Amino acid sequence: MRSRKISFYAVLVVAAAGCTDEVRVTGRACPCVADQFCCPVSNTCAADEAACDRLPTIAPSSLTFTRLSATSGEFSWDPVGGATSYALYLNGIETARTALTTATLEIGTGEVDVRVAALNDVGPSPKSGSFPVLFDVSVRACASDAVEARWKTAASTDTQLSVERAGENTIACVDPTLRQDHLYGDVAGCTQIGVPSGTAGVLDPASPLTVNLMSRDELGFLGKYQTTFTMPGQSCLCASSSKRTLGGCNRTPIMGPMGFPDVPACGRAFDLEAGKLVDNTNQGDMYLEATEDADGWLSEVRLVAPRGVAVLNNTAMCDVVQAPASGYDQNVVIHAAASGRDRPPQAERTTTFVVKTRNDRYAKVSLECNCPTSATEAGFGDLGMRFGWRVTAAGSMVFND
Repeated sequence: MRSRKISFYAVLVVAAAGCTDEVRVTGRACPCVADQFCCPVSNTCAADEAACDRLPTIAPSSLTFTRLSATSGEFSWDPVGGATSYALYLNGIETARTALTTATLEIGTGEVDVRVAALNDVGPSPKSGSFPVLFDVSVRACASDAVEARWKTAASTDTQLSVERAGENTIACVDPTLRQDHLYGDVAGCTQIGVPSGTAGVLDPASPLTVNLMSRDELGFLGKYQTTFTMPGQSCLCASSSKRTLGGCNRTPIMGPMGFPDVPACGRAFDLEAGKLVDNTNQGDMYLEATEDADGWLSEVRLVAPRGVAVLNNTAMCDVVQAPASGYDQNVVIHAAASGRDRPPQAERTTTFVVKTRNDRYAKVSLECNCPTSATEAGFGDLGMRFGWRVTAAGSMVFND
């Protein structure tokens, strides 16, 4: 029998006067040209029926995707008998070949379709299913003790997440419901709804974490991503009456019943870029000022930012990706107590302030607690706010959590 050996990519074009011969390629998808045979198992073309027996007959399986960065990922699979190499297809176009069972590709941040086929000198196997690529991944702080994780998959997969903390138990979460949009609204609580504090673990302010995101489809193909994350710091601003001495702003942390700081140290002003309290309001990016009535009770407390502050109501800090271009004032009311012990106008954990710093950077500031508070039935002697914060890079309005 006459032997025919044609490369997987070889294309022979013979140009004659006014005509072009047919393209003959082994390994192409059926239907085939007249003198080739369509292999029924792989649905690809071969020189003859006997050559079909030498084709890799099964697609690679046990697909695993590991996102390495915002734009790249590693793809791995089990070896296929009879294969000498493997081809990877990105959105239907062959992008890479390798003799290994793993490859790293640049895939961008959005949705992509990546498949793999086994190859030998006869041709390719059928293509695999799509790798469970995790895309549009974000891990953002909603407060100094709460983190939200989001990602997407093109096909429906389950939702798995774990948080590793040095010297503490791992927080692990699994939602078996197959879906394409994945969300843990509060990593500590392992819930789909954000809550003020977790029920399955505590995330400490300023603490480092290792966050693992995972999804598995019905075939068991696994997509995963691991990233390090540092929680925002936590601090407190306070304003005190000039006449009432009910304890004043606490200068040192108040310890809770379990020995953890319940309220951080408070001060008059805060330097957002340095991340520290300052006594001089001229050295702070934001501070509190109060209005007193004739008896010295505080009737109103305002957050002051000399360069400007914008209020984002009904918006958690994790939902603020970019600083607004407008809507900045020099001060906003934090707490009004004109009629005694009224509740504050801004809701805790769903009000976020965006503050312009003295060096023209932007900070998003979470309102975590309207505290500390010293009060009697007559009024307030001091009022404050506990908060976490994130600052943009110089020259940027985007928050990269």
